[in-house]
Amino acid sequence: MRAPTADKPGIPSIQSYEPGEEWFYDYRTGEFISGPVLAAPTSHPDRQPVPGPSGAVPSDRQHHRQARHVELRAESVADFYDATMTALAEIGVTISILPRPVETPLAVPFPDDHATRPYDPGAAGRFWEALLQASRVMGLFRARFQGKVSPVHFFWGAADLAVTRFSGRPAPKHPDGVPNCADWVQQLAYSHEVSRCGFWPGGSEEGSFYAYAYPPPDGFSDWPVRPSAAFFDTSLGEFILPYRAVRTASDPDAALLEFFQTTYEAAANLADWGRATLDVTDPET
Repeated sequence: MRAPTADKPGIPSIQSYEPGEEWFYDYRTGEFISGPVLAAPTSHPDRQPVPGPSGAVPSDRQHHRQARHVELRAESVADFYDATMTALAEIGVTISILPRPVETPLAVPFPDDHATRPYDPGAAGRFWEALLQASRVMGLFRARFQGKVSPVHFFWGAADLAVTRFSGRPAPKHPDGVPNCADWVQQLAYSHEVSRCGFWPGGSEEGSFYAYAYPPPDGFSDWPVRPSAAFFDTSLGEFILPYRAVRTASDPDAALLEFFQTTYEAAANLADWGRATLDVTDPET
């Protein structure tokens, strides 16, 4: 079945997960119904028995596993890139990527970047932990919107974690100008009105939470966002909340949710998104 928690309130229907079956079942009425086309996979493999994967996973699966390890250490980008691509090739994985940075003014191709880079495992670990906590709270914020909304996801270009709400209305063509990033990427990303928030390791000593709207409505930068440590950065065109302000708050979750909510209100209220049909008015959390 597609929804193993279908007996819980708020999940009234399920879809068959059997090969060749497309029916939906409504728990409220006890009837079979039509439903939307869902993303793949729409069924378990034909050879996989039900209810579990026994028989689908070979008993000697450990012998089929191949692994290579690339050590993280102080070295050049070129050396790390070569070690990573070599490790993938050794286990039969062939990939094609754009071998240079994007969204940065200086974009030295990875194979040509021979400057030694420092590596601080403690800092890397703390950044990972910050991403986990930010993702958790951003997931709560995401659940309070019933319009189109992106997953919480990581942009490799600017190395930021983000979630985006959409009004549903087309936006004017993006003016482009992002360094070393194709214009069509920005034009596609901002084809419709958005309110975006996220976290990235810039903007302040410990990194920052940010929020912006495209297109920014009149009065956006003057909106009274909270908490008090938040401010509008005119050079970035975004609201900023330093990570330290959240980390040291008496209730970090509440402080961050307040920032996300008030910056969203700045975009949605000023641009008249019609929040009555988009907001979840009685969230469980």
